[in-house]
Amino acid sequence: MVTADYSRTDELIFVMSLFDDFEQAFNLLKPQLLNLLGALRSISVFGNMSIYSWLIKKLNPFLKNHRSKDIALFRALIALPVSFVKIGSKPHDTMLENGYSAEEIIYANALTLLCKPLNDTVPRHSIVDEKIVIELCKTFINSGNTHSDDTYTYLNWLLDTYESFAIKIQDLL
Repeated sequence: MVTADYSRTDELIFVMSLFDDFEQAFNLLKPQLLNLLGALRSISVFGNMSIYSWLIKKLNPFLKNHRSKDIALFRALIALPVSFVKIGSKPHDTMLENGYSAEEIIYANALTLLCKPLNDTVPRHSIVDEKIVIELCKTFINSGNTHSDDTYTYLNWLLDTYESFAIKIQDLL
């Protein structure tokens, strides 16, 4: 399994999930994972956030100790649940460079908050959470792209949930 060349992101992540030691799987399959989450990605963030959240949860504990530049995409993914990955930020730029659209990035940023893959996930109804929700709505409202019914159901839920903000952010609306 380790010596195989995988062409699909979901297959590689499944194989990695079979390892008792995820860090070992990561070290053995890192180049393939980098390609299959980047330029050769075969899954969208839309409809697959549980997979991304699981991966973020598994990567986070040991990536803190890695300092190499070739893990920038993994660091960008780990930033999703703990920060506002806004346009121009290093994680945003890294994800764009690896083939993610602006819509996918802000959608993933918002959905990871619901999945809560990390202990330090941005809390709901915090200032950061509200900024992410505002940016998500602005991005999708201004987009000419069509999305799945599930995506629109989620956006509708967000609009209902954040009909009014607990924390008032000036000049963002």
